[in-house]
Amino acid sequence: MNNNGLTKKDSLAMKGIAIIIMLFHHLYCEVSRFDKYEIDFSPFSQDFIVDVSLMMKICVSIFAFITGYGLLKSIAKTPLDRGSVLKWNITRLLKTMSGFYFVYIIVFVTTQLLSGLPMKAYFSGSKVKGLIYVFADFMGLSHLFDTPSLIGTWWYMSAAFIFILLVPIVYFVSKKISYLPVVFVIICLPRLLNVGYPGGTNAYTFILPMVFGMIFADYNLFEKIGSLKPKNKVVAYIIDFLFFGIAVVFSYFIFINFRGAKMWELKFAVVPVFFICFCRYCIIRIPVIKNILEFLGRHSFTLFLTHSFIRYTYLNEFIYSFKNFMLIYVVLFSLSLLLAIVIDLIKKFVQYDKLINKLIVNINKKVGSVE
Repeated sequence: MNNNGLTKKDSLAMKGIAIIIMLFHHLYCEVSRFDKYEIDFSPFSQDFIVDVSLMMKICVSIFAFITGYGLLKSIAKTPLDRGSVLKWNITRLLKTMSGFYFVYIIVFVTTQLLSGLPMKAYFSGSKVKGLIYVFADFMGLSHLFDTPSLIGTWWYMSAAFIFILLVPIVYFVSKKISYLPVVFVIICLPRLLNVGYPGGTNAYTFILPMVFGMIFADYNLFEKIGSLKPKNKVVAYIIDFLFFGIAVVFSYFIFINFRGAKMWELKFAVVPVFFICFCRYCIIRIPVIKNILEFLGRHSFTLFLTHSFIRYTYLNEFIYSFKNFMLIYVVLFSLSLLLAIVIDLIKKFVQYDKLINKLIVNINKKVGSVE
């Protein structure tokens, strides 16, 4: 095992884990999603599966943590002057959002041909408003501006946009006064404003796990945790499995005993760190499993963007018709992964990423020329 923190391959594997639990979460997190179908949950109870799927909401926290970790490693190499940070923001936003733009265009055209979904979603009112809604959704900002979207799960694109803008600010502040006041303000602000729990689709809920990712990267905490363990790999693995495994089990009881808005910072920021550490030190250490997870991680973004069209928009009845809860999951995951692979192959075939990279270079040159 390496002690080099969270490598790019490790991050891909973690994204693979996050997308695995995300699909399970979306299938069973609410009884209303499947109550009209006869589903066999044996050997478990329905309540247990619902509780587990509710806990799997931490998939969003995992993505936020990995985002914070990766962006910190990137911004730490960037001079914190206005021009450099502006170029960094442009680069990160385009690299992140361009993948969404590509999928959006394919989804827009396909769903319009299949069922006229874009017209129904955007143009129930005036044409001008409809065009504004299209633009907001295309930019990934529909949830931020509370405008219509083709699919509800795209709310995370607004969060991703906010995270990228926040990282340089949080990093600059932390260098001046440390991360502790930043974490304190994030926790206290909703209480001071008397707004309570921001909500499961609110970017604010996941700023704290993003900051935790930054802290792990900035202070090399994965490396430091690794250095504390015995040199014997078998003994170290057993210690990791027991300590972080028990922490994950304990986290389950936190989720089922503190539902809804209760202890949301603990559930969506602290608990995911234990889960991430368990996966980092126990799951992605297994070579074959890690290779599979890396493969899923490479397609996780497209899979996230498109799977709800299968589960919810078009094949809802078909997916839940398989009756056994695990078979339902396997069918949904298989179809979603196949669709994601096809879209990613199309993107590779048209050399979309190369076009985006050229665009980034040209924009940054123009930004540099006006400084």
